[in-house]
Amino acid sequence: MLALVAPRDRRALSLEIERLARTTDPPSPALLCRAADDALEGNDATRAAGLYTEAAEGFRRTGEAAGQALAMLGQARTEVARRQPAAEATARAVIEKAGSKWPAWSATARGLLGVLAEARQEIPRAIDIHRDALAEFEKIAPNHPGVSVQSTRIGNCYMGMDRPREALPFFERAMALHRANGDKDELARAYLNLGAAKGDLGDLEGAHRDYLTCLQLREEIKARSDLIRNTLNNLGELAYLRGDSEAAVSYLERARDLSPKGPEPDRARATVLINLAYALFAHEEAERGLATVEAAEAELTEEDWASAGMLADLRSQIAAGAGEEAEVAAQAERALALYERHQPGSSDIAMLRLRLAESAARQGQVDRARDQFSQALTIAQTSAPGSLHEAHCLAALGRFESSQSRFAEAESAMARAVDLYVANAGGVVAGETAQAYLEGLHQESVALALVRSAQGQDEKAFDTLLRVRGQAFERE
Repeated sequence: MLALVAPRDRRALSLEIERLARTTDPPSPALLCRAADDALEGNDATRAAGLYTEAAEGFRRTGEAAGQALAMLGQARTEVARRQPAAEATARAVIEKAGSKWPAWSATARGLLGVLAEARQEIPRAIDIHRDALAEFEKIAPNHPGVSVQSTRIGNCYMGMDRPREALPFFERAMALHRANGDKDELARAYLNLGAAKGDLGDLEGAHRDYLTCLQLREEIKARSDLIRNTLNNLGELAYLRGDSEAAVSYLERARDLSPKGPEPDRARATVLINLAYALFAHEEAERGLATVEAAEAELTEEDWASAGMLADLRSQIAAGAGEEAEVAAQAERALALYERHQPGSSDIAMLRLRLAESAARQGQVDRARDQFSQALTIAQTSAPGSLHEAHCLAALGRFESSQSRFAEAESAMARAVDLYVANAGGVVAGETAQAYLEGLHQESVALALVRSAQGQDEKAFDTLLRVRGQAFERE
């Protein structure tokens, strides 16, 4: 039941347990350790760190090696949460002290090393570390809680690399374990993760079902309002992608109402407002959209570079719709600078380069456009090889080269794009989602056919169109 206690209640619980711990002299290290656990769950890592340190010293005095190792593990968790320089050394010390005697603590500390690697953007290394921790938990028990934690972490790493197909089985495994143990709080989180992966794979209907299940679970257990807000935000984003701007506005307005304006800037509120602005523009409510953009800007801080980047990208798209190419470039460059500074190598950089390329092409700046297309494609191939991001870059490059009558180059790019669109269609299901996907695929197929037609290769174009549509329908 503790997993369902709100953070401020965990802080209050922590204070009460600490009071009980100090009714003896010296204070009970076991109770101090428990108070630290609740402080950490209550988002008070600084206070938790002090309690863990005091508990570790108490266990050292009494000669309780197990308690000392457990308190050290708590110290490592707080140091990781606060990105302290000593975090890695503390985690490794726990691994050495716990060894084979307390394998669950050793595996937990190893998982923390993976979290640190993620923070350093060393994602492939993080996956390797998390896999090692997962294997250690599996040796203890196939249904150990650590198995679901590590499965989720591995899935999140793959999602961060734009590889949702590889993330999916790890999220599914975590979901199965949470369903078996009846933990509805974590089960809801697993459905949210599954929805994100399915959405990236093009299975928008499947993602919608998972998000709705997550929302139902969270409302059933009366989860924290911020968790319900996050679910509504994802449902709104998904509705926007499905072209249902009315539903997107409805979900996102509900999410906004769960993020009331406070005295200080709020990153979560900024994210919801930015997504709501996208939906309002799609719903042809430009005046409310612009007002929402201004409200989102009021929530930004210097540290919240991601929201600032999203907002600049949105302004770039608004400018493109208005034909203001100078503003398109200025806002895209602003977003690009933020991503390159804070998240170098991200596939989002490829999409921003693509926006700059298309703007340059519209202005007849051929050499600049080709350079930006090349950079976008290189980044997509490096950060997310074989992904839809790479397909988008190739398709845009193909259309550009075709407009320049460079038909051989256009055909090469477009054919590769079509292959990637087909390869990423595995998550597509029957119904309107499949139809929407096929319409997008059809557009690229027709573009390829037109290029080949211009070269007098009508028969080859027709065969390609049949092949692509056939392969896509087989995946229903």
